[in-house]
Amino acid sequence: MKKIIYIIIYRLLLEYSYIKYIQPWFDYAGFIIDFDFYKYAESWIIYLYLFILNSKNHYTPSKSLIYICFIVFVVPFISFYSLTNGNRYFFYLVLFQYVLIIIFHRLFSIFSVKFSLKTYRFGFSLIKLVSVCLVFITTFLMIYFGGLSNFNLDFSQIYEFRDTAFNKTFLTGVTAYTTSWTLLIFAPFLLINEYENGGYLNAFIIFFLYFIWFGMTSHKSFVFYPFFITFVYKISKSIQFNLYFLKYITYLLSLCIIIDFYLPFPELSNNIARRIFYVPSFLTFVYYEFFTNNAKVFWSNSFMSFFIDYPYNESVPFVIGNFLNDSTLYANNSFFSTSYMNAGIFGIILYSFIMSFILFVLDIISLRIDKNIVLSLSLLPFFQVFTSADLMTSLLTYGIGVLLVVLYLISERYQKNQYIIT
Repeated sequence: MKKIIYIIIYRLLLEYSYIKYIQPWFDYAGFIIDFDFYKYAESWIIYLYLFILNSKNHYTPSKSLIYICFIVFVVPFISFYSLTNGNRYFFYLVLFQYVLIIIFHRLFSIFSVKFSLKTYRFGFSLIKLVSVCLVFITTFLMIYFGGLSNFNLDFSQIYEFRDTAFNKTFLTGVTAYTTSWTLLIFAPFLLINEYENGGYLNAFIIFFLYFIWFGMTSHKSFVFYPFFITFVYKISKSIQFNLYFLKYITYLLSLCIIIDFYLPFPELSNNIARRIFYVPSFLTFVYYEFFTNNAKVFWSNSFMSFFIDYPYNESVPFVIGNFLNDSTLYANNSFFSTSYMNAGIFGIILYSFIMSFILFVLDIISLRIDKNIVLSLSLLPFFQVFTSADLMTSLLTYGIGVLLVVLYLISERYQKNQYIIT
């Protein structure tokens, strides 16, 4: 009963934030209100059905990640559709992809399979050494390339500082990969390890480093990473993870609304309700509209570039930015968008299958590790896929492939080696 109450309140708070703070300030950018009663009623029926589909307590990291995807992407997407009179065909294609992920995942897990995992003897020590080295190297290189001269902690000026020679030089090429892996996987690994060992002073140092990295790059998401990891690490120890995740996200939205009531500009609602929840929803409809009427990419901007000519003069995020009449906008979006961008309905089915398989492999590799460690370590790479990154890109750039290797290597620290997947 508590879950039903919270899921209703959660959506109502999202929509209050949208109507009160987001639409009045960002109507010009496409965050409109075009209310249709029938679509609104339809959206609630689908919303509650999908919630029931996700309402059971989840004992594997993969199912918890599917639930997180529901809360942070699917719920705002349904809400945005109902408030803006969104395209019904696009709406159902996206929901079809989400349901297909659940179906494929259950098919992978339909049989009980017993595993005896071989482990690498010094895997945990190796990952710890690599993590420390990458944190040191990343920080050193940021400073070496001029990060301190670019240092800024003022949220109102981040876009001025972000578009600098430092970011264009440092966050490209090899350093873009290593920085992404460090901030999304290896620094979180060190943070979680300190929590496991009670090393709260070292944990504070890692928090501090995230603030330094934010100051040098002006990527404000870096500030929130350690808080998000800590939050999930703490609540995922409980079998009531679903309830706690939903409850505290609801509390967060409530706090944002209360604080923004006293501010001249809805800063928190802009950075949380709009940027995290509604921007991916908005861009999903934009991607579907554009690639319904224009050429699909068919991965010609990545591994198929030797066989297929890329049909555009700029990268897809800039193409979408131009479509929105903003040539400076880099409108990257989640795999829910890029699946259709690449290959239409076939891309939707293919990405659903691949995502489900990755989640299944995640469960197998991490069988010996406590769920809260696996989930908190997996959180950031998968969050990128759910909200802002292509699936194929995320396997390397955002480190999902690296994550699977890390989980396999650190599993040697744990004693049991036989589990059953159901």
